[in-house]
Amino acid sequence: MILMNNKKYMGEYKNSLFTNIWGWMVVGVLTSLIVMLFYETFWM
Repeated sequence: MILMNNKKYMGEYKNSLFTNIWGWMVVGVLTSLIVMLFYETFWM
């Protein structure tokens, strides 16, 4: 039962892997920009 569900989820994950990579890249860029802004305001 769990194995079957895992295979199904893996297929869906492979299909949306490209969009997931782009989404995580956008999230990473946004978070790094926010961190840089905080450093600029608090440490300068």
